[in-house]
Amino acid sequence: MKKIYFVLILSLVLVSCSHQTENLKFATGLAGGIYYPLGSSIAEMLTDSNLGFIISAYSTSASVQNCNLIKTSEFDMALIQCNVAYWAYNGRGMFEEPVEQLNGIASLYTEVIQVVARKDANIRSIADLKGKRVNIGDYGSGNYFDAINLLNAYGMSESDLIIDEDKVDNAYLSMVNENLDAIIMTAGIPTGTIQNIASEVEIEIVPMDDEIIDALVRSEPYLVKTLIPAGTYKNIERDILTLGTEALLVVSESLDDDLVYEMTKNFWNSISHLNNNSLNIDNIDLETALRGMSIPIHPGARKYYEEKNILE
Repeated sequence: MKKIYFVLILSLVLVSCSHQTENLKFATGLAGGIYYPLGSSIAEMLTDSNLGFIISAYSTSASVQNCNLIKTSEFDMALIQCNVAYWAYNGRGMFEEPVEQLNGIASLYTEVIQVVARKDANIRSIADLKGKRVNIGDYGSGNYFDAINLLNAYGMSESDLIIDEDKVDNAYLSMVNENLDAIIMTAGIPTGTIQNIASEVEIEIVPMDDEIIDALVRSEPYLVKTLIPAGTYKNIERDILTLGTEALLVVSESLDDDLVYEMTKNFWNSISHLNNNSLNIDNIDLETALRGMSIPIHPGARKYYEEKNILE
């Protein structure tokens, strides 16, 4: 009888262990931005899939911090701009050492580099920014380095501008109150801050030269050629050619391959949940799942994409 009890107890322990739930921490972005609600929706979608893990989304200061949170193993997943992920993995830009713990799951949508000027500031080209009052984002942020790379491509640096050091999200009041001539902002479109500015003052979306765009896309693997469609913002009646970088869903390389495979599979099986929840982003599509991917793909995700013939 004791043997029976022992076998029964051992069986219950084994069953319990086999159904242990993984608690995963998901680094997103600021509560007022797109990353936090998007990350929260992804966490809810995957947790509801009953795959044996619970994902909790946390608000952070976004891409740069998220890379460091993955590096220190404080978090398991993150949303990160493709450019920042590339700089982190390769130890460039604001990263003194490589963050080799980053692995990609999917490219979600394109975040667009937008140069927005007051119409009365007479800024019709990137070169016209010289000597103007411009906000280029928080020092050391992804937005900041996007702006610096763009200026450098035109033979300029931040010393050629009068830099507004306020947070880029506060640019609305500065533009409306005529204390700022232009902003350079990397974000999904339409961007709420820019919509608010356009509702109060006439703006120009400053175009980039085709040859500059092509040169940057060739030299920087995280950049893609894209456009801001006519009608995205008030009184913008033509398509504007520009650059973009993808928003990536990233995991730690230490996550189990089978877990990440199931996570990737269920993400794409449930994608209509994200595309129909009014997050104001372009449709997330399996066909562009690896567009602009600038870091290694996690082996679990790679297995899924090979099955779907996205990867050979």
